[in-house]
Amino acid sequence: MAPKKPAAPPPPPPPDEEEIDLFQNPIKKVPVKYLWLGILVLTVVCLIVLSITIKTYNALLLADWTPYDEPMKKLRTTLSIGLRNRNVLYYQNPLKVSDLVEGIPKHLKDSEATYLAEKKKYQVLYKKGVRFGSDWKLFGWNFYYVSKANERKTWHDAEYFCKSRDSHLTSVLNEEEQKYISSKLNESAWIGLTDENVEGHWEWSDGSRLIIQYWADGNPNGFINDGEADEDCAAIKPSGSDLNWIDASCQELRRWICKETIEFENT
Repeated sequence: MAPKKPAAPPPPPPPDEEEIDLFQNPIKKVPVKYLWLGILVLTVVCLIVLSITIKTYNALLLADWTPYDEPMKKLRTTLSIGLRNRNVLYYQNPLKVSDLVEGIPKHLKDSEATYLAEKKKYQVLYKKGVRFGSDWKLFGWNFYYVSKANERKTWHDAEYFCKSRDSHLTSVLNEEEQKYISSKLNESAWIGLTDENVEGHWEWSDGSRLIIQYWADGNPNGFINDGEADEDCAAIKPSGSDLNWIDASCQELRRWICKETIEFENT
């Protein structure tokens, strides 16, 4: 008797419908017309966003203002202030700092020399002021003495008075000095101008060069007495005009003006 064949295995159970749905593409269940409608809507939205982005970009390109304007202005201002600051410039360049440091001793030496020179000048002024007293007035770098109303001398006696006080009858070397002297007078006074040595050649008694002259109209007239000129000395006669010098006889009695120029020794 022939052996029996084994029985065939039972067929697999049919798949569950719900399990099949989980592994299937859900898009396939969407109708085609809805898919195309979704794609169209998404395309339109993308085009709108792209259009807005392009317009915004173009507007920023055309606009004068940018978010960086204000910070850049502050930066330019800071740089400008820094470049005008000499200290900043020195620190930016080590060579300049080195030069500055090397020049400090010379600067100190020059400053000390200037200080000593000015100190000596003021010491001279102080000593002369104490020696002269309140009757001598300082104008510029000169001391002036105007004789009092009751003091009158001949030209030569007045010059001797001034020499005894280390000065001379005043010379007038510029317009400021002419105005100053004229303002101190209410009547005529001798100045240090004479042509006794050479007739017509006027010169200052203190040796100054005759730079400028303020003769009044008709002066010098050189009055002739017995064939000789008799008006060899000059005086200032106050008037409304700056041209107020007159020539007169040196023997006349008048007030006078002394002048001493301050001289400083080299330091």
